[in-house]
Amino acid sequence: MGSGPNDYASMEEVLTRRFTHESDKEYDSFALLPDLIMMDGGRGQVNVALKVLEKLNLQFQCVVW
Repeated sequence: MGSGPNDYASMEEVLTRRFTHESDKEYDSFALLPDLIMMDGGRGQVNVALKVLEKLNLQFQCVVW
């Protein structure tokens, strides 16, 4: 493999940071978990998102279209 960016690793990092964001600010929109997660990609991207949710023990209803 080349030494370029790793899309899956980047997505895993972003999702992990988003779901572990801690805040003490009342109006910080990241302090609440989203009601909906939309993934633009294929099976690989969806699997990364599911992996992060499982690793963080987050319960979301998942619909794959």
